[in-house]
Amino acid sequence: MARVKNNYSHIGILSAMPEEVGIMLQNLKSIKSSKFGDLELFSGKFTLDNSQEILITTAWSGWGKVSEARATTRLLTTELNSMPIDLAIFTGVAGAIDPNLKQWDIILANALIQHDMDARPIFDKYVIPALNKKKLTPNSELFKNQFEEFKKKLNKENLSKFGSLYEGLIATGDIFVSNQKKIYPFY
Repeated sequence: MARVKNNYSHIGILSAMPEEVGIMLQNLKSIKSSKFGDLELFSGKFTLDNSQEILITTAWSGWGKVSEARATTRLLTTELNSMPIDLAIFTGVAGAIDPNLKQWDIILANALIQHDMDARPIFDKYVIPALNKKKLTPNSELFKNQFEEFKKKLNKENLSKFGSLYEGLIATGDIFVSNQKKIYPFY
């Protein structure tokens, strides 16, 4: 399979829940799989609007940072189709503390924070020691391009069931925030 000019030819997509992976598998052809303990990777061909094919490798990582890190490592080091991953994406459902967000809205992260990271007194709260940063941000050009593509396609065909498109801060961690008093000051 030839590399798609100026685009990615092998995308890795991880999700926290098996239902999300199942939806992706429905859109792939020629699926291969490989199992590593309780982690199963699936790789297949996805046809773009212009009839070009790209490889998608996907897996259900499970919940939490440790499960996600384990799945990402396996995703990036396993070549089911003898082609390395060009881009890795984590996608899925989440809760929201912004009362304006509704079910089926899409939020693309313009920044990510680990809300339960606390290495004080050595580092400030939320700072990831190995990176010396509180927030992680995506490549601005890639983010802008993806946001514009989502905006164009949001009301068409298989994306029509989704709500509004937003960009914003995504907070991640190993705890579910279920109490208004636990909403952190970064919001």
